[in-house]
Amino acid sequence: MDEIILSLEIKNNYFGLALFKENIYIISRDYMDTMSLEITKSFIFKFGVTLCVTTLNIPLEKYDLILEMGIEVKILNRPIKKFKYFRENLNLSLRALAQLDSYLDMNDENYTTLDRNIREVFEKESSQMTSKIGFLGDYDIYLLKEENFMYLSVSAIVSLNLFSFESHPNKFIKTHSNNCLFNKLNFCVTKEGRKLLKEFMFFPLINLKEIERRKKIIEFILKNQLIEEIKLLLKNTCYLPESFSNEYLSSLKRNNEVFKRISNILKDIYPLKEVAEFSLLNLLSRESSFIFDSSVNIDEDNEDLIINYFPILKELNALKKIYQDLPRYLNEIGKKVFKEYKTEGFIIYFPQIGYLIETKEELNLQLIFKFNSNFYYKNEFMINLDEEIGDITNKINDLELKLCALFVKKTSLYFMKIKNYLSEVDCFQSLANFARENNLVKGEININNSFTIKGLKNLFHRNKGYDLTLDKSIILTGMNGSGKTTFLKCIANLVILNQIGSFIPCESANISIFDKIFIKIFNNNTSVFLDELQQISEIIKMGSDKSLIIIDEFGKGTSYFYGVALLLSLLKNFSPKFKIISTHMQEHFFINEKGILAINKEFLFLNQYRFLKTDSINTFGISEGIYLPDNENQLIKSFNFPNAFMELFYSFKNGTNEELLKSMNENKKEAIKMVNDFIHK
Repeated sequence: MDEIILSLEIKNNYFGLALFKENIYIISRDYMDTMSLEITKSFIFKFGVTLCVTTLNIPLEKYDLILEMGIEVKILNRPIKKFKYFRENLNLSLRALAQLDSYLDMNDENYTTLDRNIREVFEKESSQMTSKIGFLGDYDIYLLKEENFMYLSVSAIVSLNLFSFESHPNKFIKTHSNNCLFNKLNFCVTKEGRKLLKEFMFFPLINLKEIERRKKIIEFILKNQLIEEIKLLLKNTCYLPESFSNEYLSSLKRNNEVFKRISNILKDIYPLKEVAEFSLLNLLSRESSFIFDSSVNIDEDNEDLIINYFPILKELNALKKIYQDLPRYLNEIGKKVFKEYKTEGFIIYFPQIGYLIETKEELNLQLIFKFNSNFYYKNEFMINLDEEIGDITNKINDLELKLCALFVKKTSLYFMKIKNYLSEVDCFQSLANFARENNLVKGEININNSFTIKGLKNLFHRNKGYDLTLDKSIILTGMNGSGKTTFLKCIANLVILNQIGSFIPCESANISIFDKIFIKIFNNNTSVFLDELQQISEIIKMGSDKSLIIIDEFGKGTSYFYGVALLLSLLKNFSPKFKIISTHMQEHFFINEKGILAINKEFLFLNQYRFLKTDSINTFGISEGIYLPDNENQLIKSFNFPNAFMELFYSFKNGTNEELLKSMNENKKEAIKMVNDFIHK
């Protein structure tokens, strides 16, 4: 079963979650979700879940929210057996695991679990993302380490267009997918590398040491100009088997040759050996002779049994020597047999039948079968050969399969390490290529919650850059189309790139690590006010002082006065330091007294915010201050409309359009239509 299956166990607003993916189980700690199930939706989205399994106790509204993700939901009716195994904060997730095991047992013919109890591991395998905690039959169970990653909701992923979801089938027609961040930084050679790069983006890090490790590797690759060399290495290893299927298990020679070819290729990447962070670089030098070790470790019933290669090899070689000499040996025996029976024929060997006398004459012996004009007999001497030599072909095949299985058991771990290592190398060369092509910088990371960027760049449009210090929260003002949303996306993209370990689009930066990033960017296709309220509710409940909050045009989905009231409530009562909120409702906050702009006395709490305004599309054109309607003239002029067009526009704007329309001649009717289209667009 190739699909990725999610199992949910729900109790009140607490959730337990288990995934079955690539023949392993992944479970999370029990968690409390929001009313809109943002955390559960993020699991579904990031892991590419296609089927959700749950029980009848799921509330209807939660059932509907899961269906909105476009996946199939199946309800299990029969009671679910509980595991004896117990760990704190995993009660619901273990129940979800039990119901997933039950579903697979009923619906997947390739799924076999004779042992229905969880066995705990004592030496835990751990990575940045998961740690192995046990086994269910032959299937490993891993615990997802969410605490190592920045929270990134589905709405944030979609708002930022991190991944391309739609594109025109004609590759020469450009679509919005060209503004997809993943497409921008994806220079991977292998599909495993692309898969890992997506994982990097779905799960940005919060561990400073690991982020610095990734940046250091990228810096090393760039400094030593290793991108092309690594690409060549990856192209030479594209034949690496994805898994040990039956065709690989059936041939010891093939397994051995594949591993040696990979070993030889990997030995050529000596320039990377200087990077200590590549923990697997010395793998081959340490383990290059393991194929010829005298023993192999096999885990059976939690006990390490040591099986010696050499007795098997010795027996196998002896049998192969006998098999090579068998025609000559049988010929010598045949001379004696046919002399005794005074006839002519052959002594032959049939796999699984044994040794037979073949002759064209009928003899007073045990007839095994007749084929065409030949008779095949057994006598006491043939029976002795069966006992002495036996079914030699099957013996050789059995020993080769046994030796091959031992070899694969021993080497599969190394194959997976090499495969994972190459995927990581591919990711880093892709990020290095991305940095080189876009003139990115490493940036500095601090632990004192400061945020300073110089020369912030737009990855998708040329711009003059912008300096930003986020020492207090920002209210960003500007008319529609002036670049507010673009500016917000650039900041969010920079933060995500920084925390996946990438170089970042600016001249220099000194920024802190964020534990969560909340992004609410208005989408013309989803103008539902309820959706806005749900997202803001999620931010208020889950946000912290280490969270980055980006909200675009909050309140745009409802009436103007409702929008103003809700926006002011949010600005007054929402405490996180790192928040940037854009709005077009700023006129309501200020009064103009004798040409001096001042905050309305009812809204003095806005003094705690820093006000910025946008003046120009694509080039940012951001400056200190508040954008008011009079500023829009500069933006409109930047489009270089004809003079007749601008005269008509200002006349319409000043309310004299009716009088002007009466005096217009036929030559200006087209200009009138342009103005009307522009105003009502």
